[in-house]
Amino acid sequence: MRKAPLIRFTLASLALACSQAFAAPSPYSSLIVFGDSLSDAGQFPDLTGGTLGMRFTNRDAAGNFAPVSPMILGSQLGVSPTELGPSTSPTYRALGLADGNNWAVGGYTTQQILESITTTSKTVLPPNTPLFPGLVLRDKPGYLANGLRADPNAL
Repeated sequence: MRKAPLIRFTLASLALACSQAFAAPSPYSSLIVFGDSLSDAGQFPDLTGGTLGMRFTNRDAAGNFAPVSPMILGSQLGVSPTELGPSTSPTYRALGLADGNNWAVGGYTTQQILESITTTSKTVLPPNTPLFPGLVLRDKPGYLANGLRADPNAL
């Protein structure tokens, strides 16, 4: 009969310890991402009705939109979904949503990636787009354009 209270105490202690571990805040303030289509969180509007009207580069086997690897990693690290969103999305701006820290844009060249860090980040229609090739949908100062200072707590 003495085993039952001991087992209950042990299980309760274990549950309490585990709940505190899961509730721990993220050690990182944000996840900063630069790149091209492999990391793009959805900078371009999706005229077919994707998530928040955004076009993600990758889709799952059924053709549905799926998160890119930085979004998956960031969520596993406890980074907020807002921080994992696109940084220069015209749709986010139109809807009044906060910009995220994913600066990757599908079709970016290495020069454009560098510019998104040091000068101006632009969401530009690719040159092979049938309508309005090269049209800038949105631009904003790059990640380090305002004083060249990075967040020391970001990954």
